[in-house]
Amino acid sequence: MQTPVNVDGYLNEVAKTESPFLDGYFDTGDIGFVTTEKMLVITGRKKEVLNLGGEKVSPRFIEDVITNHDSVREALAFSVPSEFGIEEVWALTVPVGNLDEDALQLHCRGRLPKAQVPVRFINVAELPRTESEEVDRHRLDAMVRGLTGAGG
Repeated sequence: MQTPVNVDGYLNEVAKTESPFLDGYFDTGDIGFVTTEKMLVITGRKKEVLNLGGEKVSPRFIEDVITNHDSVREALAFSVPSEFGIEEVWALTVPVGNLDEDALQLHCRGRLPKAQVPVRFINVAELPRTESEEVDRHRLDAMVRGLTGAGG
């Protein structure tokens, strides 16, 4: 983005300044598109994008589909390399009562492209959160290593 009052860097943070500030523009890190009516639609963040076989996907899109199932209160989608090194989608789910994983899988298959359907659902009591109560995607790496037994 660029406005008449843009700043050109972070105060005393030279290393952080190099990336988002370029030629008078500030890269917000958001991903989106402009509609034909010239409305800006933000669909996610670059840091949160899943790379599934070269296709860039917002995990929020997958999470919205999962949470539209009656038995899921919250969901967090992320990618994990398969045994062949190919990224596949997994999801943490906070269920409402007993979760019928087969029904959830069928629900997702009917609404998502094949590569975006989670191959594994992991039920948790709550999603990892930051102190400000936002979902903490940064803690996923440690959680996944614990679930898969992979070394860090």
